[in-house]
Amino acid sequence: MAATRSRVTLKARGSADGGSRFAERAAGFLGSRYERATPGEREYLRAMADVAEARPSAWALRERRAGFAGEYAVLVVRQLERRTFAKGIAWSVPVVVAANAAPAVAASCAAVTIDWDTTTLSGGAVTVGTTTMRVTRAGSGSGTANDLTVRSGPMGGVNERFLQLERATPAKTTSATYTFTFSQPVSNLTFSVYDIDATIGSGWIDGISFSSGFSATSTGATLTGTGTAASPFQPSQPATTGNLSGSDARGNVTVSYAGPLTSFTITYTNVYTGTNSVSGNQGIGVSDLTFIPSSC
Repeated sequence: MAATRSRVTLKARGSADGGSRFAERAAGFLGSRYERATPGEREYLRAMADVAEARPSAWALRERRAGFAGEYAVLVVRQLERRTFAKGIAWSVPVVVAANAAPAVAASCAAVTIDWDTTTLSGGAVTVGTTTMRVTRAGSGSGTANDLTVRSGPMGGVNERFLQLERATPAKTTSATYTFTFSQPVSNLTFSVYDIDATIGSGWIDGISFSSGFSATSTGATLTGTGTAASPFQPSQPATTGNLSGSDARGNVTVSYAGPLTSFTITYTNVYTGTNSVSGNQGIGVSDLTFIPSSC
C-alpha cells in the first residue's frame, strides 16, 4: 500500500483464517481531513468509523489484499454526505472553546459612577450598585460642619454637586488624611479635586497629595507639584492667584488609578510657612468618582 495513503490503524482483530486484520478507514476528502485533523477531530472520525462497522448497511465496503503476508485491510468508503461530516467537525471542538470563554465575559462589569447630584454620604458611606464606598478622616485639627458633606456648585468651574473636604483653621504645615475605602476591589478609578488655591492673608495654602499608584491626567494652569507627599499639588504663585472663585477651573487636578485597589487617600495639608496667623478655613471639593467594580 502506498506510504502516502491516510490510515486509521485499529487494534488487531482475529479473522476467519486465524490471522490479524488491520482496518484502514479512508475515502474521498475524509482521508486528507484526517491527516490535518486535531486530536479532538480524529476522535470524532474514529467514533464515526466504529459506528460504520457496527452498521455496514450505511457504508459500501470493499476488501483487498494489502500486499504484506497474512494481513488484510478493509477500505471503508464513506458515503455520508459532506454536510453531515462538516457539521460534526465544525461544532464538536469549538463548542468547548465557547463554554470556556463564557466565564471571562460574565466576569466583566460596566463602569459605575458615584454621582453627587443623585446621592450623598450617609454615616460616611455611599452605595452604588454592588459597591459601598466609605470615607474617613484622620490627622491634625478638625473638620468644619461642611467637612464630608455634599455641597452645591459651582466649584472649580463645574456647576455640579461635589463632596466637600474642609479643615477648620488648620495649623501651618499640618495635614488631615481622608481615606476612601471600597467594599470590593475596583479598577480604572478616576475623579477630580477642585479649587486648590490659597489665602495668604488668612495663613493657608492648599497642598494635596495622593496615595501611591495614581497618575495625574489633567493639572490646572495655576498648580505646581506632582501630587506626592514630597511634592504636593499647590498653587505655583499663591500670593498672585489667591483664593480662586467657584467658576475658576485653574486649581483643579484630575487623577486616575488603574487598580485594582480597595482604598486610596487624599492628604490635605496647609503648606503655608509664612508669618501670617491662620484665621480662616481651608476647603477643596471632590468630584464624582467613576470606576469598574470587580463584581457586578
